[in-house]
Amino acid sequence: MNQADKQYLEVMRDILENGSLKDTRSGKVRSVFGRQMRFNLKEGFPLLTTKKVFTKGIIHELLWFVSGSTNIKYLVEHQTNIWTDDAYRYYRELVGKHCALNPMAEPIEILPKEEFVQAVLEEKTLDLQAETGGNRVTTTYRFGDLGEMYGKNWRNFDGSFDQIDYVVSTIRQDPSSRRILLTCYNPATAGSAALYPCHILYQFYVDNGELSCMVECRSQDYFLGTVYNIASAAMLTHMIAEVCHLGVGELIWVGGDVHLYENHAAAVHEQLSRKGSDTLPTLRFARSISSIDDFTYDDFIIEDYHPDDVIKAPLSVG
Repeated sequence: MNQADKQYLEVMRDILENGSLKDTRSGKVRSVFGRQMRFNLKEGFPLLTTKKVFTKGIIHELLWFVSGSTNIKYLVEHQTNIWTDDAYRYYRELVGKHCALNPMAEPIEILPKEEFVQAVLEEKTLDLQAETGGNRVTTTYRFGDLGEMYGKNWRNFDGSFDQIDYVVSTIRQDPSSRRILLTCYNPATAGSAALYPCHILYQFYVDNGELSCMVECRSQDYFLGTVYNIASAAMLTHMIAEVCHLGVGELIWVGGDVHLYENHAAAVHEQLSRKGSDTLPTLRFARSISSIDDFTYDDFIIEDYHPDDVIKAPLSVG
């Protein structure tokens, strides 16, 4: 078994053996606190092989983050629906808050999910009232908006700071800096967005012409989410290394509250029974790229990926 799958399954067994049972807002889980995995990116791309991973979704989601968008239209257009349920839940919550503030007004009818998705594609909007700092304000909601999520914080943090440009320029100009950080967590806005960010901090490190990354995740749905976060952080490291003319070094994943949902038990035991591939796939780009904004889906080429079959499990939303 390759080292990526081996480490991943070791943590999974650790959660089952040592995790505490908790009843959380999104379901019952078995949870541990503070775990780490390390992946040598020179030995292969850390895409799990003990189950097939939806690489199309990972690539499109990452490009969506990098674009700075916080609306799911791009994802829906590319048949990537990993954020659709959260966007729909957030829309219902916003309409509910508006109606609670305006009990005498004609209520706004909640669209069925299919009509909501069509409204996203048509870029429809809705004027809603919310309460901010004790004052009522009217805001224009665009169907599919998620609030100040990853893309906003990456490219326009606090309304003014482009963190991706900062990371790239610092690596190019001062590669020994200990301040090459990318944060996804803004405490002033996290509570009003569709979802608290899970991967909250990336730190980049340059040594001997290679770029390494440590990604810290405050909360991890280990069966469904962690595999995405590892692969996405590895892709981002490859992208930044490419535009900075560096090789890749190591990816370090750090998990805070790392948990397995009880309704994933059958899927977890199925994955633990598998052997996967002895080797990892590789990631390369179809062309030379000098700007982080120039990447397209077709630039990502994953080779020699030989996973076991897909294992499905329900996604806990919210």
